Amino acid sequence: MLDPAHFKENVLAIERLLADSEFALALETSEEALRWYPKYPDFHRLRGAALVGLRDATGALTVLQQAISQLSTEFSLYTALGNLYISEFGDFVRAEQQFARAINLNPNRSDAYLGYSECRLKQSAFEELWPEQSGWAHPELLVEAFVVQLRNYGRYDEARSTALRFLQDFGRRPGTLLALARIEEEAVHDVAAARRYISAALHLSPMSIPGHLAYLALLIKAGKWAEGSRHLRWMMKQFDNFYPRFVGDARNWDGAPLDGKTVLLDSTLAFGYGDFIHFSRFAAALHEQGATVGVRTRKPLKPLLATASGVDFVMAYSDPVRTADYMADMSLLWLFLGLGMEDVAASVPYLKADAASLQRWNFQRDGTLRVGLVPRSADRHLSNQHTAKNIPVEEFAALGSVPGARFYSFEMPPISPPLRNVLHGATVEEISADFFQTAGALTQMDVVVTVDTAMAHLTGALGKPGFLLLPYSPDWRWMLNREDTPWYPSLQLIRQPAPGDWQSVMQTCATKLADFARGNTPRITESLTP
Repeated sequence: MLDPAHFKENVLAIERLLADSEFALALETSEEALRWYPKYPDFHRLRGAALVGLRDATGALTVLQQAISQLSTEFSLYTALGNLYISEFGDFVRAEQQFARAINLNPNRSDAYLGYSECRLKQSAFEELWPEQSGWAHPELLVEAFVVQLRNYGRYDEARSTALRFLQDFGRRPGTLLALARIEEEAVHDVAAARRYISAALHLSPMSIPGHLAYLALLIKAGKWAEGSRHLRWMMKQFDNFYPRFVGDARNWDGAPLDGKTVLLDSTLAFGYGDFIHFSRFAAALHEQGATVGVRTRKPLKPLLATASGVDFVMAYSDPVRTADYMADMSLLWLFLGLGMEDVAASVPYLKADAASLQRWNFQRDGTLRVGLVPRSADRHLSNQHTAKNIPVEEFAALGSVPGARFYSFEMPPISPPLRNVLHGATVEEISADFFQTAGALTQMDVVVTVDTAMAHLTGALGKPGFLLLPYSPDWRWMLNREDTPWYPSLQLIRQPAPGDWQSVMQTCATKLADFARGNTPRITESLTP
């Protein structure tokens, strides 16, 4: 139940329901809140988000339009409406109008500039847009947004020249320097240049959280884990251990003795399911110090993460908060503890499938090679060939030549065209289940072929062999120039040799998969136990 006296707590409660995919309850709760606070835009925005979660984009559109008719000067509603036009309707013309209205009402908010610049880039050549900046109240925010969106869409040459022109016209600003760092690292893997830009940004703004996090990510991607650990410890001292900030919860763990204490692991940086699967391994390190360890995560992961080594309890974001002595950010904990590559490799496997989830699946045990396939992730910027994770389904035809293989598609929902139409003549079955049940199915695969998504983390956390297919500029955790990963020793990494070259990746994967099939691969036996 909501408390009419605590506005911010009510907003947070609905946001947690949305994080747990409890969309129906979030809708009901936001409507209840609007009966008390009819003029607060947050609850209109959250009501619209709940309807989107329920796949009622038209209803969300109506909600936001009605809210704007009542609260015509509220800029955040226009920004929400612009984002809705893009994400649900692909209407960049109407979206641009909404972002422009938001900026006119509040020219100091960067989120509306990001949406506006994306719309403009969809409709015009960038060189036609540069003169536009002179007429804005804060032209530097508009140009910075253009730089970010050019990078998002893989237009690195334009992004680089725009950022350098920006520095010349407006002076050195931390946001632009950080954008240049991302450009150099993603476009050409120039870690040294990226590091110089980040250092310059931190010189201008020593207390910049985004700057320090960018520096940490770069160090880890370059394989400099020990240096990253030292920098994080220094950083937390500078912020008096108040970063990260968990609203309304226990104080951050500062390394104090944990025997008999309760620690709740959460993260301000982990958003996707894969992040929570990845970082839950560090519960074991705190449990070994005598702590009772809990994990707060998204609701669909609760049963799965309850099997993680060292986890004593799991709570969803929408669950009542349990009392804890300390909070710790699971995504940074390994650096805070000073764990190295050998340490994280030794922690695998740390998840397991239970007997019930194993028994649900009755795969044929006829000596064929059982191959799990995960061809797609929740990847928005598909047009950026440097970073796009998803592989055109037609490229999977290369795997059809692997002898004696039976394929299982773990894509939810199934992709179109179906993999069975691509893998000509090969047997393809579709697996659709929640994470907990999927763990049981993955356990019974001989090998998994996957893009960078939550299923890759689940495969590695279970200790299953797999081939992880990576874009030219992958996520920081996969580092650079490696065919293995200390995070998951059972996975082999296959990287794009050039941006967008999935054909080479799939040909390499087919060769490795055939070698795997010929290597007297151990088969799952009838006596399999969790």
